Amino acid sequence: FPYTTLFRSTTISVGDLINAAIVRALVEHPRLNASWHDDHIIEFGHVNLGVAVAVLDGLVVPAITTAEKLSLTELSNRRRELTTAAQEGKLHPRDLGTATISVSNLGTTGITGILPMVIPPQAAIIGLPGRMSDGTMIITAACDHRVVDGADGARFTSHMRMMLSDVRRLLL
Repeated sequence: FPYTTLFRSTTISVGDLINAAIVRALVEHPRLNASWHDDHIIEFGHVNLGVAVAVLDGLVVPAITTAEKLSLTELSNRRRELTTAAQEGKLHPRDLGTATISVSNLGTTGITGILPMVIPPQAAIIGLPGRMSDGTMIITAACDHRVVDGADGARFTSHMRMMLSDVRRLLL
């Protein structure tokens, strides 16, 4: 179901709200916005949110760069622009390969569960189902355990859940 802001003519999707919660939670939980390199962990200074997009011959993952600096509306608009460019085969090379974490959204498929696979060198990917089951949306996180342990992942997802329980937090 879309949320329409009262101050703009932009439609914000549930996926956009979740993307905003992911980005905001990553600021507080930087271990998920990291990568394993050789024998150490690198935490990234910015959140470059990769958005998986189905195209005719597979899947591409363009990145919304410095997503932590964007408002909910800006994040939504950029996601829409990248999705359209991907589907039309018009992505710019700078849009690819820069994601620090990704989200895979099953959209309107009707599928209630997803277990996404981490895209190296990222430490995590978030999976969004195509529909709710009994009013509940099961959001999954797959993590590279060299970087993120279960406790870190649980704290991150708990923070996301708290933010989504009151979407007004995402408007700030």
